[in-house]
Amino acid sequence: MKPFILFICLLPLVTIAQDEPLGYSRILLFDSLSKDQIYDKTLIWCSKQFVESKNAINERIKESGIITGKANYMSQYKMPGKKDSVAGSLYNKYYFDWLVEIKDGRLRFSASNIEVEPVTLGGATKFAVFTKGEAPVKVMFQARSRTQMEWDMSKQYFISNLDKLVNSLYIDVSKKAKEW
Repeated sequence: MKPFILFICLLPLVTIAQDEPLGYSRILLFDSLSKDQIYDKTLIWCSKQFVESKNAINERIKESGIITGKANYMSQYKMPGKKDSVAGSLYNKYYFDWLVEIKDGRLRFSASNIEVEPVTLGGATKFAVFTKGEAPVKVMFQARSRTQMEWDMSKQYFISNLDKLVNSLYIDVSKKAKEW
C-alpha cells in the first residue's frame, strides 16, 4: 500500500518534469581547417551577424576555442489562413545565451536559456521557452487552441531560423581566404 501512495504522490512531479527548457545544439564539420582558422573566421562571422557584436560576445578564449555571448533575435513566423494560405506574418523577439566550442575540423553552436518577448505585448515581459507547455500569454477574443497553435509555430520557426543562422556560420567559415 505504501509504494502505491508514494507512486501517486510522485506522479505530478514526473508530469511536470517532462517539460524542459528549449535548447539548440548543432555540430559543424570542416575538412582541413585548424582550430585557429575556425576560431578567427567564427569571430568575423559573429561581428557580421550580431549587430552589436561588442555586447553580444561575452567571452573569447582562443586557447580553449570558446566564444560565448548573449543575443536577441527577431524571429518571423507565418500564420496559416484557410486552406493552404497565409493570414500574415508575425514576429517574436527571442533572447538566448549562445556558445561556440571549437576544435580542429569542427565546432558546436549551442543556444540555451531561451526567452521570448512577444511583440504583441509591446516588449513588456519575457517568458522562458519550454519544449512543450502552453503559450505564455492568452489572447483576448481568440480561441485558446489558436493561441497554442501560434505559440507552437513561433517555436518551430525560431528553431528553423537558428538553423539558417548556423548555416550562414558554416558557409562563412568554409569560404577560402580569397572568397572573403
